[in-house]
Amino acid sequence: MLSPSRKRYFKHNSESALGEGTTWLEFTGDEPTRQVEQYGNRFFSSIVPYEPEVGGTLVDQLLPELELRIDEAIEQAEFESVWLTAQTQYETRKQKARDFLHYHKGDATAPTGSEPKIIAHICNDVGAWGKGFVLAISQRWKAPEEAYRGWYQKRADIAFALGGVQIVSVDTKLWVANMIAQHGLRGTSTNPPIRYEALGQCLEKLARHALDLKSSVHMPRIGCGLAGGKWEKVEPLLLSNLCMASIHVTVYDFE
Repeated sequence: MLSPSRKRYFKHNSESALGEGTTWLEFTGDEPTRQVEQYGNRFFSSIVPYEPEVGGTLVDQLLPELELRIDEAIEQAEFESVWLTAQTQYETRKQKARDFLHYHKGDATAPTGSEPKIIAHICNDVGAWGKGFVLAISQRWKAPEEAYRGWYQKRADIAFALGGVQIVSVDTKLWVANMIAQHGLRGTSTNPPIRYEALGQCLEKLARHALDLKSSVHMPRIGCGLAGGKWEKVEPLLLSNLCMASIHVTVYDFE
């Protein structure tokens, strides 16, 4: 067992959906404390816990469990250099994220553009489908409602809970994302049904689907109708989970 305060640094080859890359790790004692991954000229770090394109950004194993080799040990200066590069890229992506968020007057069930598209909306965690934006979805397609109800009915066997996402194909290059981020049907003025943590989890998963499908994402002002949420809390979740992954998001205000 290493001293609890001793820091050690390692560099090794890694692989993700982006291909082959390099990972730098910092340990304090046996605990992983910071991590940087590089794929091509792109850097990702544990400054945030999750990146849609690479997943979790910090290993959850102790140093002895990773079987890192002695020749993979590096000096702190090398780690700090790539950590600074990753931080700089992260701040640049934050600044550019708003370029990927668009507002449009129209119908979110008739998204614009010729590229593959996902229509995202919020569902509750009690299996109810009958009010709000879901009615507009059901008027166009039956499959999302049928899939959601089937998901709820099989909840003992298939995880149906806050933070869950179900992707349903409704047309060529068009999907609907049923995202469970509303607890129950009714809340109070101080405790509305929206669950922002669950919404963040949903958007993390949605980002992975959008990247895999090479799609844009379209939605109404999710969470701000029956769920009782506030857009000033929802928008940052879109920026951090979708737009920072260079996924175009269009939010529709129905006229």
